[in-house]
Amino acid sequence: MTRLIAVLCLVALAGPGAATAEIREVKTSQNTFQPRTLNVLAGDQVSWMNQSFSEKHNLGEPFNKELAPRETWLNPTPFDTKGVIHYLCTIHPTMAGTIAVHDVYLRGPGATVLFGNAMSFSGLAPVGETVEIQRDVSGVWTTVDTVVAGSKDAFAKGVKPAVPGRYRAEIPAGVSPVVQVAVKPRVTLAKKRLPRKRTRVTVAAAPNRAGAVAVLQRKKPAGWAKIASKRLGTKSKAAFVVRPPKGTWRVRALVKASGGYAAGQSGVIAVKR
Repeated sequence: MTRLIAVLCLVALAGPGAATAEIREVKTSQNTFQPRTLNVLAGDQVSWMNQSFSEKHNLGEPFNKELAPRETWLNPTPFDTKGVIHYLCTIHPTMAGTIAVHDVYLRGPGATVLFGNAMSFSGLAPVGETVEIQRDVSGVWTTVDTVVAGSKDAFAKGVKPAVPGRYRAEIPAGVSPVVQVAVKPRVTLAKKRLPRKRTRVTVAAAPNRAGAVAVLQRKKPAGWAKIASKRLGTKSKAAFVVRPPKGTWRVRALVKASGGYAAGQSGVIAVKR
């Protein structure tokens, strides 16, 4: 009976959601800590490596540790309490670092996402834990996808459709800090030749951005100059009729930010007289 209980305990510890502490690393590089902010899970340890061949660095409060050139130091105490810890090198006071301790951590896309592409999320959660990626929908956190944390407590997930807004990750132990995702519309241009050396240029945006302002621009030596602007119609389109005075214009369109979406920009087309 005792042996059976022991086996069941081992299975429980190895199952999904079991905590597995990791050792995460900070390195010095040209008088900076890399990364300057290290995100870890509760229970993880952190090591610091002084990569300099000749220069000393140190870790001030709360660590109080000097690092000789090429020395690596492992903080023996795990970071068990969720929160943020700031420290600096007192030898080089501009050299500051942060340890951010989480139950679960979510990293959003590093840049504005183009509509139609997947939003790229990544983060940290205990190995085997099912992570819910959630979006704030009118004040209610709604699950848009799930992912299971893999080796070294990491996870990554591409989520479609790309919708702007506030996102977070949730596991039974807690939720991550909120990340803001920016999405820009996909803007396209089409042209049609008209009589009297005119061209109709049609701007379209997806998803439907009816009411958003579209600006048609042409390339000049000093940059881009406005030709005209219109609001997109109910079908998310606006048409401009242009007639270059001579030669060829290179034109593009901008759709201004509206309705939670960032500004979007089309490619460039040539319009000839």
